[in-house]
Amino acid sequence: MIQLKTLFLMIAALATCLGAQTAEKTYTVEELVALLFRANPSLRIQERALAIESASLRLESRLPNPHLSAAVGSGRPLAGSESERRLWGLGIDWTLPNPLARAHARRGRRWQERAAQAMSLKERWQRVHEFRTRLFDLQCLVSQRQIQGEMVAELERIAAVIDARVAAGEALRLDSLWARSTLTLARNRRREIGAMIAAIDQEVHAALDGSLPPGIAVRDDGALPPPPPALQELESRLSSNPALESRRSLLAVSNAQLSAGKSGWLPDLNLGIERAREVDASIWKGGISVELPVFSGSWSRLPLLRYQRERAELEVRRQELQDRNELARRLAEIAALSEALSALDDAELAAGREAVRLAETGLRSGELSLLHFMEARKSWLEMSLRRPELSARLRTAHSALEALLGGWQ
Repeated sequence: MIQLKTLFLMIAALATCLGAQTAEKTYTVEELVALLFRANPSLRIQERALAIESASLRLESRLPNPHLSAAVGSGRPLAGSESERRLWGLGIDWTLPNPLARAHARRGRRWQERAAQAMSLKERWQRVHEFRTRLFDLQCLVSQRQIQGEMVAELERIAAVIDARVAAGEALRLDSLWARSTLTLARNRRREIGAMIAAIDQEVHAALDGSLPPGIAVRDDGALPPPPPALQELESRLSSNPALESRRSLLAVSNAQLSAGKSGWLPDLNLGIERAREVDASIWKGGISVELPVFSGSWSRLPLLRYQRERAELEVRRQELQDRNELARRLAEIAALSEALSALDDAELAAGREAVRLAETGLRSGELSLLHFMEARKSWLEMSLRRPELSARLRTAHSALEALLGGWQ
């Protein structure tokens, strides 16, 4: 019985250890992004939609099917009293499209497929950027919660010191109330950060379709993203980013449609062959028919097609201007955030930490008031909380730049 109990305890301990390992499993941002492509329902639906559109465009490029007709019956001559005779007919009818218009239409459909692929790539990068942004926010909040927890522990120690000094008559009760209220606010702030972490964690699990166990953590090695490539390389990538490629493909579609409209002077041909037996004869029929553009024709669509092409040209130009402005804004944002982080790491954090140490020493010795310590502690806390925020914003700006260019590779 004792051995069996010992075995149960060992199994329970092993299960607890495995559960702790599962809860402590961490992922990098790129590992979660790779999982996003495999698990996210919206991205999988987008892939299927693109495949459906490509298959539909290929079906539209096929020639029309011929029409086969057959008929049987009976008939009697108008004159005479002859008996009824068996009648039958067999015919085939096929429309041969205008070869020039069809060639331009097929070219337009190929460009339309390219436009759909480029737009799909743009949407995928945008979704990846949004997902990364939430992960960066999660990393920032986890770091801030840790800093806030350290502040709570320190304020608890300071509150105990103030209470002891109040009891000894060396400090005012107002100082004790102020320290306790500041401690309460810090604890509430830590709870708020925990609630925001839980909300973002739920969003991440929903984006991954519940493919990860609860209690995951996003690993943050503290390394900041490297500087972006040179401006010349960025401009080269910008000229072929997915959004611009989509607009250019749509312009090519409009040009193909206009060319197809101009080649409408060559009509579609309708070919027909018929073999039939009538009451008094057995006949063969063959013929060609064309549509007469009496009321409307391809020429009536040319103004509309020209307007569509002009609009497509303007949309390409507008997209180029938007991309250039976005590139300049992102580069300026990255430069400003990098400079702010460098200044914060080099001097501000060290100076703030030293000010807190001196203020605490003066507070314990009675040389400084609680006001001096709280002001120094508040300044250092704001700088400490600002570093993960600046890091998250810098990573987000890099991700936005990568999404704009359609990836670094």
